[in-house]
Amino acid sequence: MNFGDAIKELKLGKRLQRTGWNGKGLFIYLVPAASYPVQTGAAKEHFGEGSMVPYAAYLALKNVDETVSTWAPSINDTLAEDWQVVGCTVPPHQQRVLDEKQELDLRITRLDEFIERSPVFAQVPGDEQARLKRQLDVMHEFSAILGERIAKF
Repeated sequence: MNFGDAIKELKLGKRLQRTGWNGKGLFIYLVPAASYPVQTGAAKEHFGEGSMVPYAAYLALKNVDETVSTWAPSINDTLAEDWQVVGCTVPPHQQRVLDEKQELDLRITRLDEFIERSPVFAQVPGDEQARLKRQLDVMHEFSAILGERIAKF
């Protein structure tokens, strides 16, 4: 897979590696934005004793020696077509269906929450509300079809 698809997989919480990597057990993964308790003197001075230090999302590399470090792709990594999901045991075309269903189901959840819970939805014109509801119905049907395909793997 290419790097664009690899990023999508990382955002789904998967571990990835390149087939060309020689290190046994090397893989990358996405660390989502979060915070940690202040630890260093510099951080305590800036953020204050007992505070939480926020950090942005980043890519991490699990190294051969079982340590983890931050990772930034090289130009070769971004142009490579040999990315693969670690531990993937299904052919790439079937993995794509699994991933597509997972992504679609997440979008269904978000659209459903918007329709059911967002005060903004009530302000949308009625004809657009109807289209959004039809869209949600079609998305549910598409998800069901993908589920049927997956069941036949």
